[in-house]
Amino acid sequence: MVKTLVLGPLCANCHIVTDENGVGFIVDPGANAWKIFPELEGLDIKYVIFTHEHYDHIMAAAEVMEKTGAKLVASRFTAENIHNRDKTLLCWFPGVKDNLPDVDIAVSDGDRLEAGSMTLEFIETPGHCPGGICIKCGDMLFTGDTLFYHCIGRTDFAGGDLETLLSSVREKLFTIEGNVTVYPGHDRTTTLSEERENNPFF
Repeated sequence: MVKTLVLGPLCANCHIVTDENGVGFIVDPGANAWKIFPELEGLDIKYVIFTHEHYDHIMAAAEVMEKTGAKLVASRFTAENIHNRDKTLLCWFPGVKDNLPDVDIAVSDGDRLEAGSMTLEFIETPGHCPGGICIKCGDMLFTGDTLFYHCIGRTDFAGGDLETLLSSVREKLFTIEGNVTVYPGHDRTTTLSEERENNPFF
């Protein structure tokens, strides 16, 4: 089961994913922890996962982790740069404090974790930013700001690169077989087949 909350001024998607027993993980708790908390009652959240290091996807992590006891998962690049305000883009907001926790589990391409009956596979997809990852879980794919409905992530931030992002999507995501639902970091859900056929960037 997936519950998606739209959080913060940039309307970032936070996905709460659970199995049949209420065991699960949270992808990108970007803001408004008070909106997330009511959705966690009765759940056993094992992991909080960042798809990338930008502030609009990470700022409620400390509060959510304190409530759930979950471990924080991110790419190795994100883990190394989580307190670098230039990388998280918090440099734009000098009055905002960095209350971000350290990453507990730094993952690389192909790494896997278990959450209840679910297997999470991590896919490195740089391009929007260096630390970008996607998470495949069964027939679900959580893409952060790598792939959206009929769009892709912007590449004009520091560390972004259009050709790298296009390559990540073509070679890492579009090669995934099966009927896969895409849960992006912003906007509506889509499917890989829809994006292969109709995404104007491809």
